Amino acid sequence: MKTRGSPFRRRGTASITPALRSISTTLKTISARRKPTTWLQEHAAEYGFVERYPKGKESITGIDYEPWHYRYVGKEHAQRMNELNMCLEEYVAFLKGN
Repeated sequence: MKTRGSPFRRRGTASITPALRSISTTLKTISARRKPTTWLQEHAAEYGFVERYPKGKESITGIDYEPWHYRYVGKEHAQRMNELNMCLEEYVAFLKGN
């Protein structure tokens, strides 16, 4: 096994993308007075993420509320889902015209 910084990577490992590195850096700089989940809920869409199983949408997703579970959908879709107050299942149906 090669050491960190080696040109060789272990099979099955993924490199961290610049976007994820940026999010990680941003999260580390959040004020200690704010709960990270509050910050995530307010800013996730700016980075293209949505809360996967939001509160109040349990009957649609079939999954209990999970405030830690986020999914990347892209900035445009994440911001639109927030504007429309839709979970992923609702938004996919909306895009399909159902």
